[in-house]
Amino acid sequence: MCICFILMAAIPSEFGWIIQIAYSLVNSFSGLNAVGVAKCVQLMSQHHSHFIMTLMSLINSIVILILPPIVSLIAPDNSPKQWAIIFYIISVCIFVTMLFFNFTCAVTPRNWALEDKQQQTIVEMEPKKSSQGVTIEFEPDSKVISGKIHNLQILPLDSPSEPIQGRTEISLIITKP
Repeated sequence: MCICFILMAAIPSEFGWIIQIAYSLVNSFSGLNAVGVAKCVQLMSQHHSHFIMTLMSLINSIVILILPPIVSLIAPDNSPKQWAIIFYIISVCIFVTMLFFNFTCAVTPRNWALEDKQQQTIVEMEPKKSSQGVTIEFEPDSKVISGKIHNLQILPLDSPSEPIQGRTEISLIITKP
């Protein structure tokens, strides 16, 4: 992408077709860059990726708001030489940030994104009494909690060997077997 920006800056405006090809390649590489960063975010933060993607969208929005005044300061007359300066600045910024990203980015899941497999959650329930009693239904082998699918085992907290049927007030412990 840096080479394409340098080509757009260095080639005379009489060769518009070459500049158009370089511009099209810049857009293509920019899309590939966005997909690569989004994949790294997903691999790194796993189920927290929505938060990081929101921050990235906020940063992109701020850049879109700040960039036009900067361009109007550097290229007030929109001459090819002024735009060449902008393209050189952009190519240097892209090259430096690309080097930084390539040498510092690790796409292994972060510790804060990993779930504790041994974690137990105690849930106290006070079901409403009805003529039909209390029924706890769940699909065999799985239950959806917080958007994640887990294998669950539901047992009474006070006497795990006693069946749940027929009870109207019960405290449950929900664990992953």
